[in-house]
Amino acid sequence: MDVKKNITNLLHTLRGERFNICGEIYEILKEQGNCQKGELLQFFLENSEGIKSSGEKEARHFLTEGKVIDYARSHGKIVDGILENLLVKKPCKEEFYEELWKKLTLDEVFENEEIQIFALYYIWIDIRIPYFDLPDTEKLEDEKYRQIIQKIRSRIQEARFILAADLGQRTQVSYHLLRLMDDMDYDEKAVFLSCIIQIRDKMIMRRVTEESGE
Repeated sequence: MDVKKNITNLLHTLRGERFNICGEIYEILKEQGNCQKGELLQFFLENSEGIKSSGEKEARHFLTEGKVIDYARSHGKIVDGILENLLVKKPCKEEFYEELWKKLTLDEVFENEEIQIFALYYIWIDIRIPYFDLPDTEKLEDEKYRQIIQKIRSRIQEARFILAADLGQRTQVSYHLLRLMDDMDYDEKAVFLSCIIQIRDKMIMRRVTEESGE
């Protein structure tokens, strides 16, 4: 069976903890030639999201929840560091996944297969995965940014109201925000979206503070 089809079949049929499903994928990847491992890792991480498994087969037990917690304490920051260093370099997709596989399977860092499975799992659940090779973008000068803020201030205020209002569905929110952007040029849209991000960040921080009772 084609290896990619095999990976897809496992994702569509396996049930069990995600770290044990990850163990099944790891077993497939480690058996492949070096030139294929990066490509197959990329295929797995790019195509695994949103798949609903039939659950007809049980994943083998590679890890326990307790072991995952222990490895997160002992090796989690190392995995994060590997990912962050690669992201800073901004390689192309192929180089990113090839280098990532090599780093996650270094015996000097991740001493055995159990820890390497954990490292792969920790990457799999990271919000920065799958990786995208983003093009360089224009950086607005501060003065131009302030000028645009002044020009679209009333729309930013309306957007803040929309985000805070209880409109029921997220699509209702997005439709209203798109309406506000209808006749904006590229720079204005960029500034508007940056303000949306700031507003959402403040709302989340306020909610967290309220829930923590601080």
